[in-house]
Amino acid sequence: MIRELVAQEATVLHETARDVDLDNMLYSDLSDLIADMFDTMYANDGVGLAAPQIGEGIRLFVWDVPNPMSPKLPRNKGHVINPELTIVGTHINADVEGCLSVPNTQRSLQRPARVRLSGKTVYGRLVNLTGTGYLARCFQHEYDHLNGILYLDRISQ
Repeated sequence: MIRELVAQEATVLHETARDVDLDNMLYSDLSDLIADMFDTMYANDGVGLAAPQIGEGIRLFVWDVPNPMSPKLPRNKGHVINPELTIVGTHINADVEGCLSVPNTQRSLQRPARVRLSGKTVYGRLVNLTGTGYLARCFQHEYDHLNGILYLDRISQ
């Protein structure tokens, strides 16, 4: 089901999201939410979506990033619950970035070129991925949403 995106003024986008209690949240509810997030992301031509962007103040995001080497190669697709993000190395990339909650606006933003993402899936499996380039940018952008930060906030920094 496609959910309504919240706009940049929404309070939920400026607050730190709460951890998902995997022991007490129904698997079916969480699984349905993840499916809705993918539907919403695709309907809005996005490559990532954080739960706060649809009004859910929990630490969860999804992504589906094309392979930069070729559109024929598999895409990097997944979801992560209660993620942790670690910057790897010191190399910085500047690139244009946009946000589904800030429509029709794109700005150049510098971000670390390599990050490590860890957390869990809805199935309880551990996520431990290293992202570079566009994937690293996506991970950082969505992780920022979970901490109440919009990419526009980083431009002024």
